[in-house]
Amino acid sequence: MTETLQELLLLMGIQELELQRSILWQVKCLAVEHVPGLAHLRDNIGSAPVIMAIPMHKTEQFPLPALRIDESNMRKHGLLFVNGNLLTIALLDKVEAARRDDTDFMEALQFTIRRFGIFHAKMAGCRMVVNQHWGMPNTKWAAAHVRDAYRMTSKAANFEEWACQLSSDDFNSISEWVLEDFFSSKVVAREQNRAPEECDHIFENTLLYNRDVILYVEICDAIKMGDIGRVMNIFHVWMVVMMRGNNFMPKYPEAIFETLVRIDSYPDTLREIFLNNWLVNLTGKPQKWKEVDLLQEHHNFWAKVIYTLKV
Repeated sequence: MTETLQELLLLMGIQELELQRSILWQVKCLAVEHVPGLAHLRDNIGSAPVIMAIPMHKTEQFPLPALRIDESNMRKHGLLFVNGNLLTIALLDKVEAARRDDTDFMEALQFTIRRFGIFHAKMAGCRMVVNQHWGMPNTKWAAAHVRDAYRMTSKAANFEEWACQLSSDDFNSISEWVLEDFFSSKVVAREQNRAPEECDHIFENTLLYNRDVILYVEICDAIKMGDIGRVMNIFHVWMVVMMRGNNFMPKYPEAIFETLVRIDSYPDTLREIFLNNWLVNLTGKPQKWKEVDLLQEHHNFWAKVIYTLKV
């Protein structure tokens, strides 16, 4: 178990470096994809940093019929993982609270292991960014901001010509400068600490947008790659950000907090099972991972379609 609550909940040490490397990789990818002059460096950025990748496998699903489990004797079957949105988890919590005085393993619902859905958490994060910064649907603002950050860092009269002549080593160095000066919380804090007459609120809001949107890009890519470690690093940040200012949405910070504490208290085997099955891969192929609750939503969709056709 983690020694202190601060170490458990906040990004510190190795986790902070992991997130920084992941964000740096995202910035590089957006740069080489949307700056034509940097296309020659596409093969030099490598693959995304791996933190805690789920072992590659093909997830078996049994939507219908239900598994033949004798629910009257769950002791024989062990633990039951329950996935769903926050409403599903809240309803189970209420039932458990009503039976808290029961000493029976079954009646007290002690056999359930609950996980909030990553897909619904990702949608909440997207809503948080949109509500804070606002923007038109389907705009490529993140790519435009990355391109402009490199242009400002280069200070070149002809940006495209400068980009075409950039070496791999110089690109790596400049990318670190771009991350530090345009996509980090440190530069936001620096701007906020200026004297009122020196403050540039438009630039400050731009920096906040850069930071928030690159975190959302990172979690989407981490889910697709099946790296639950990268997903967890984003949750550490969102747990704090969602509790502040106009982004105030306390339900998910509470769910993330509770989940982090429970995971830390689990035995190593249960912790590994919990994390390695939070995403599913129905194909067994790389970059084909998705959230368990998104799979549930797909089942709900097809059940409605089939039912409607039969009616």
